[in-house]
Amino acid sequence: MLNSSKPLSSSAIKYLLVLSELCVSGQGARCKDIAARMSVSKPSAHSMIQNLCDLGLAFSDGDGSAQSALAAAGGDASKVYVNRGFAESVQSLTGSASDPLYWTLQEFIYADGNLDEPIRWAAAHEAEGRPEFSAAARPLMFYGEAMFPWMFQEDPALKPFAAAMDVLMEDTEFGQLYDIDQLARNTVPLRCAVYFDDLYVDSGLQLDTLSRVGNSRAWVTNEFEHDGLHGDVVFKKLFEEARDRGDLNKVLC
Repeated sequence: MLNSSKPLSSSAIKYLLVLSELCVSGQGARCKDIAARMSVSKPSAHSMIQNLCDLGLAFSDGDGSAQSALAAAGGDASKVYVNRGFAESVQSLTGSASDPLYWTLQEFIYADGNLDEPIRWAAAHEAEGRPEFSAAARPLMFYGEAMFPWMFQEDPALKPFAAAMDVLMEDTEFGQLYDIDQLARNTVPLRCAVYFDDLYVDSGLQLDTLSRVGNSRAWVTNEFEHDGLHGDVVFKKLFEEARDRGDLNKVLC
């Protein structure tokens, strides 16, 4: 199994994604197949997969190492197959078993009230007009937090939601998420961080949203690119700013 405590390079992650795609049917992936998908030479693919062996036993033959598997194949890389257990480990790192509802609800969190037209896989529609994100394009580009129809056809954790997704994608009636007038009247002190170079959420949209919420203040920073409180750095910063402005007087007294 993979030792996920080791940091992975972006290149290694791309290899893992390709491995996951090739192994999604349960079959092994050959070095030459991986090289073709990554548009690299067989030796380059062989070298990277050898490095991935540090994360676990990747190959079916020999002792699981690249050298042993290649020797068992008589030196023919086209006969070297990825171990199914390794493939399943890759799938667990790139799959959705731990959070299927996250992907099921991904596009519907933006559905506010009655829509003029159905969502109908917005990310997939957008991707169709961006050939640089094609699976065949090189360099291989990441989509980020976007969901696609094929995910609900291929990912075992998402397959049970496929029928529901077909219905929801044609729906136009959703509950009202926000009371814009009430947010504008807000008097509760709001402190937050806006990551200027956020990988997933445009900082301009974040600041525009905050401009519509009463009594809100943002700490704009490029120290981070997305996600969470980053240990005690972000929370500490926001807490101290709120304290120094007197926003916490009623709480701390």
